[in-house]
Amino acid sequence: MPTFERGGLSFNYLDEGDPSGRPFVFQHGLGGDVSQPADIFPPPSGIRLLSLDCRGHGGTRPLGPAGKLSFSSFADDLAALMDHLGLQRAVVGGISMGAGVALNLASRYPKRVVGLVLSRPAWLDSPRPKNLKAYPVIARLLGEHGAKLGRELFESIKPGATSENFCSTTFMNKGERKGRGYSRPRPFDYSHSRYQPPPVILVISVPL
Repeated sequence: MPTFERGGLSFNYLDEGDPSGRPFVFQHGLGGDVSQPADIFPPPSGIRLLSLDCRGHGGTRPLGPAGKLSFSSFADDLAALMDHLGLQRAVVGGISMGAGVALNLASRYPKRVVGLVLSRPAWLDSPRPKNLKAYPVIARLLGEHGAKLGRELFESIKPGATSENFCSTTFMNKGERKGRGYSRPRPFDYSHSRYQPPPVILVISVPL
């Protein structure tokens, strides 16, 4: 897998399809890597598929400053990939978090975006939608307890717990889990949430 250097980091990226075809930059979701776009969109004839492992994801190393883990930084890194490949403009898109990165790039570098393809955007008009409230809890557990114990504790969280009311009484013991009738806890149920991710792909294009 090719890489390029930027700001002390080695960025892993995907470059597949027709080298002389229309460039289509499609970004992965939170916790994913370039294999996700490759699986979703095998490039047809005439398309050059590009994707970048965001900071803290996939084969991009090292993590770098924590303050750079943001949509704007991810979008800047994507623009740097385009510079590295000598691309002035491209169709840009993404899935979930990647859709947010694509929107950030389009809003801040509009002359570099020919069109937008947004699949299942995770963020709409608020910074912390209900479907993502589990992530602060996951981050806290990983930071305080490490991967193995953190996972065990996460799987023992009582339904309804959030990052705001998270405390020691949040966890279920084995008896409570057995009494509720399931062997593997389901800590976060968003089936009744008002937020429902858009079921369709949104495509926006502008004249060449």
